Amino acid sequence: MMISAILAFSCAPEQKDDMFDVPQDGYTFFEADFRTVDFDAEAEQFWQKGIDVGVFGTAEGVNERYTLKKAYDGKAVGEFYGPKVSGDQIVAYYPYSPDFTLFEGKPRYELAPVQKYWEEGNLYEQFCKYSDVVYAFAAGGKLSFSHASGILIVEVRMDGVGAVKSLTLASSEPISGMGGVNEDMSVGLSSSSSKTLCLDCEPGLEPKNGLSFRQFPLVMPAGSYSGVTLTVAFTSGDSVKVKLDDVEVKPLTVSGRDIRTVTVSNGLGGFEVEDGLTFEPLS
Repeated sequence: MMISAILAFSCAPEQKDDMFDVPQDGYTFFEADFRTVDFDAEAEQFWQKGIDVGVFGTAEGVNERYTLKKAYDGKAVGEFYGPKVSGDQIVAYYPYSPDFTLFEGKPRYELAPVQKYWEEGNLYEQFCKYSDVVYAFAAGGKLSFSHASGILIVEVRMDGVGAVKSLTLASSEPISGMGGVNEDMSVGLSSSSSKTLCLDCEPGLEPKNGLSFRQFPLVMPAGSYSGVTLTVAFTSGDSVKVKLDDVEVKPLTVSGRDIRTVTVSNGLGGFEVEDGLTFEPLS
């Protein structure tokens, strides 16, 4: 889980300031930080020794492994070094994987078309389960990593309709599958990707804590979508199908919780779309 790699509480042990003796010739250095992974006021971003980033250069280097200098272990901003890369555009991703490849010259993005609701996890853990890679495009020797996915929260009013079995988004364009990440952190999916995205809630989820509603997070690629239809299926056999207006999904900024919420009203007679709501996970 990415959350375990990048978040630490203020009581973390003090780090030593020794560093690797890294030769300068044949190596490239990048200063790196996280742009959109603040979790809350009590947590701090930090890099951990032993967790590396991958870097691609258009002129030199193919999925090069970049290592954190020891001096920056436990720090919010770190410096990574690896085999020399150069070119018109240098891109990076985290965490490093030897199997990571580009997609049509861009950092590869993958999103499962079927997501399983994780009842024990919080919002961020659910997000990282399906979008655990962050991306960066080099600028002036710096890498500022960001998510390329966001979350659409569907709030379902559940009086007399049974438990929620599944939620499905259907679009006129791909909304899950494989594609590439653009420099603005929007995602361009391949034409062969899926035009549906399903949140599986089997065997069925009822309201919690005596409330009449429940909130369901769907991880989506960052971008703008039109002609999106939402279908909520209940264990009672009922379902509600509504057409949403244009949907814009921004890369997740957990500290700001910039999340769009769709509310399916009591019964099956209607729905509301509200923007800019603050999402607070139910305890």
